Amino acid sequence: MFRLVKEPEDPSFPADLEKLGYIVNDDDQIRQIIDPERTFQYYMNKNERILKKRQAAIKVIIYEHIAKRGLIRQNLPLDPTDDGRHVPILISADLHSYDRVIVVINDRYQDLGVWAWRRIGGKGAGSGIKHGTIISMLDHFEAEAEKHKSDPEYKRPGFLIANPGELFWWRGGQKAITRRNWETIPRVSAFHPSLRLDPVKNVVPGHEDAYAHAQYIFNTALPALVKPEAQLQIVSLSDSTVSVIDSLNKHWPSISNRLTGVVWIAPGHTASDFGENSELRHYLKLNSRAYVCSTSVEYGEEVKPEDIYDTLLGCDVFSADEEIDECVMPRVMTLVADYLEDLHLKKAKYADADV
Repeated sequence: MFRLVKEPEDPSFPADLEKLGYIVNDDDQIRQIIDPERTFQYYMNKNERILKKRQAAIKVIIYEHIAKRGLIRQNLPLDPTDDGRHVPILISADLHSYDRVIVVINDRYQDLGVWAWRRIGGKGAGSGIKHGTIISMLDHFEAEAEKHKSDPEYKRPGFLIANPGELFWWRGGQKAITRRNWETIPRVSAFHPSLRLDPVKNVVPGHEDAYAHAQYIFNTALPALVKPEAQLQIVSLSDSTVSVIDSLNKHWPSISNRLTGVVWIAPGHTASDFGENSELRHYLKLNSRAYVCSTSVEYGEEVKPEDIYDTLLGCDVFSADEEIDECVMPRVMTLVADYLEDLHLKKAKYADADV
């Protein structure tokens, strides 16, 4: 007969990349100290929970890099709750001074500011902290602003990065985390089960799910944080597209004259989600486009809806030449940014889709 003398301790890892044996090279790529040619070894254990706990060290580096680009954290709701529950978003410092704001709404699985973890720790061109996060977009638009600094018509964009993934309030840590990261919360021992998710205590009021979070962004955050006459451009990823369309429908009278472009990334909607709003349909036909997974059509080329979807998306659709949804944005970020710049400068005329 066997008896467990002592339960194994819950594994923990320092939030320090070097202590884990890694460095960030000059290309913003994570490499092993003992062999700078080797990438971040995500699958060093068969336990997914342990793998996620190690990612915490990389998140520290990511947010340090983001802060250097001038973005700050803004807690929502704007009116603090009595018990301190909040969801962080990222905004440009002094966002209210910008005449043009790009709103990015990711899917409900990713950490704040992250496009794809597999790109952050990957190898080859297009990998690294920069390419796998919002940093790639921030750097791109910073270079664009420098290029257009003598153009009086050009408006340097500010950013509002929504956070539909980190909506689960961890009371012990006093922060919101993703559903995946809920499993990384410290336990009494390695054998103990994860904490139960309470549908009341472990949510943030007004941000109970990704849909409610998107509604709060449009209903409250944008009016409070962005000047009323500022131009708006939206980048919506994956399952957030349905809630963005619903918000556009609700706020169309007040937002239509400010909106200067929308990009859908691996979208989860169809044209039927536009409802009966013919003005919105017409606007998105002229001023939006979608990028989707497709390996049968070359990168950046137009994809006919019948090749991938049963119904139209209400705009032109282009190939990312990718197989995985979360890798679409890192792959097409430059195309997305250039398209938004064209719309901002009123150079683009894309109106071929049937709605």
